[in-house]
Amino acid sequence: MRMEMIWVVRDQSSHYVIFAGFMALGVTLFKMVSGSIQLAMGYQHFFLWVVLASVPSFLLAFKVVPKNSTSVAPPGGDDLPGSLAVPVPFK
Repeated sequence: MRMEMIWVVRDQSSHYVIFAGFMALGVTLFKMVSGSIQLAMGYQHFFLWVVLASVPSFLLAFKVVPKNSTSVAPPGGDDLPGSLAVPVPFK
């Protein structure tokens, strides 16, 4: 569900400002934690740890998305941006 559907306000720009602040807060919190980990491990070990930690997400992405697929919009979703398209296999 999109957050704009939850809050009904007069101006769309206030939605943007509020939710951009929420996104920035999430990034800031993760930066604080990762900075402490990097200082404890050292940069080279931290870089290796991040690379190894990202491997499972790449493996899952290759398993979930079929190799022969195209992107199509979900039913009734013609007005959605292309990033929300659903991959479907060729027939």
